[in-house]
Amino acid sequence: MPDSADQAADVELAEALDRYLAALHAGDADHCHRWLAEHPHLRALAGCLDALGQFPSPQRTVSGGTTGGEGFDPGLEQTMIASRSTFESGSVANAPGVGEFGKYELVEEIGRGGMGVVFKARQRDLNRIVALKMILSNHLAGDDDVKRFYREARAAGSLRHPHIVGIHEVGQFNGQHYFAMDFISGTSLAGLTRSGPIDPEEAARCLVRVARAVQYLHEHGIVHRDLKPSNILLDEARNPYVTDFGLARVFGDQDERTQSGTTLGTPGYMPPEQAAGKISDITCRSDVYSMGAILYEMLTGRPPFREDTPHRTILQVIHSEPTLPNRLNPRVRPELERICLKCLEKNPDRRYASAATLANDLDRYLRREPLEARAAGFTDHFRRWIRRESGLAARLAIMLAALLLMEAEHLLSHRPWSYHLEIKIAFVAWSILALVFQWFLRRPKTADFARIAWAITDPLLLLFVLSHAEDVGPILVGYPVIVTAAGLWFSVRLVATSTTACVLSYVALLAIRHEPTNQAHYPLIFVTALIVIGAIVGFQVHRVQTLSRYFDQAQPREPGQPGG
Repeated sequence: MPDSADQAADVELAEALDRYLAALHAGDADHCHRWLAEHPHLRALAGCLDALGQFPSPQRTVSGGTTGGEGFDPGLEQTMIASRSTFESGSVANAPGVGEFGKYELVEEIGRGGMGVVFKARQRDLNRIVALKMILSNHLAGDDDVKRFYREARAAGSLRHPHIVGIHEVGQFNGQHYFAMDFISGTSLAGLTRSGPIDPEEAARCLVRVARAVQYLHEHGIVHRDLKPSNILLDEARNPYVTDFGLARVFGDQDERTQSGTTLGTPGYMPPEQAAGKISDITCRSDVYSMGAILYEMLTGRPPFREDTPHRTILQVIHSEPTLPNRLNPRVRPELERICLKCLEKNPDRRYASAATLANDLDRYLRREPLEARAAGFTDHFRRWIRRESGLAARLAIMLAALLLMEAEHLLSHRPWSYHLEIKIAFVAWSILALVFQWFLRRPKTADFARIAWAITDPLLLLFVLSHAEDVGPILVGYPVIVTAAGLWFSVRLVATSTTACVLSYVALLAIRHEPTNQAHYPLIFVTALIVIGAIVGFQVHRVQTLSRYFDQAQPREPGQPGG
């Protein structure tokens, strides 16, 4: 016979499990989380209760999964979100493999992303092939992920357009959230461009259809916010279909978050306002930018901006200009390049006013009629060149300003133009080297060499100028400027190289000029200041790199087919 202590323990255990079961049935996820934190040794038993609670539940499906669709139960989403807590109790199931899934027969996996997986499936009752998208339960999707999943179903469920992937139903089976959509037998636009550029005329025809579909979205109060080649599916005849509305903004949706400071989307294809986290500034013209990025990749085989880390890509999106498509693919006609660059304008007001306007201009291009997009003038070309070659433009501006100031000083002093000719020659040589290094910098194989060579050459040329100058005082500021500028490349090694080169250059300057001074400790203070500046800049770069690695790991994998 068990003693009283054992009986009391059993009663206490039963009461604790009853409290958990009551919270589970009530859908009180917060109470379940607190209970698990208080009783970590009971996670296994809680997992059994979760499984028992899910097993007898019949399959629930809803046709027309959208706020305005027929039969959509608004409470279903909250039920799904509440039941999400069952996956966090230790009873974590993997996404189902190929086999049976309710009334669906899973044929094969066709896509996988950070939080979702897509299967090709056969719906047995209607004997049709569909694409079945579901949340990866072993990813422990949070409430926001589940809300995003159902927001995607609501956004696309009632849309009926020949170039938008339609959704048939949304629901759950044994606690697994899913929705069924059209199956597109073919590939994605990303799969097509992976092998290189496609024919410019075919690219224009493809984007016309995409733009018409996006205009249909906008007319129904939806901004996609994640248009990219992997979200454009192509059938066997290469007809495009827009899919994946997980980040879509539905105007009037109470669950929509529009606060600033959150970056959503894929860095290489998002507009500057989205890359900067200004979510409330995203409008229909933001999708126009993304379509311009898609057109750019179709024409060149690469996105407009693609760096080795997401944060570098985002900075390029916000501040830089892409390489002209015609430089990467000479077959691109100037008119089509003009359309592409108008879509990629940093200022939304300079882009096409709507997706329909973009489609109309593409139609004019295909008919060889005059475009709405005007040819860029000198000011536009110069503005884009400065953004595209910002490092080179800054150096050339500094050289030109130095030469002009020097010449003005000579004129005021009535000195001949040949005075300090060697310094003027040094500035010209400095500018020529900047052009050479910028040429190497554009090529991935020589980019690292160009940065290191630039970091070493700048202090050497500054040494030459200072060694021939009459008064070095004001010009010494060039050393800390060079060290600080090295941080713009976001490389700790480059900052260290630049700092070392500047310190050695300054020490060499002291040896060359060998000027007597009553303040012998001043040079030591200046060298110490250079080292401190280099350490501060390097530390800041290291912090940004750490955040970038975290951001990179948080990004979902890019699937061949949409899986997340």
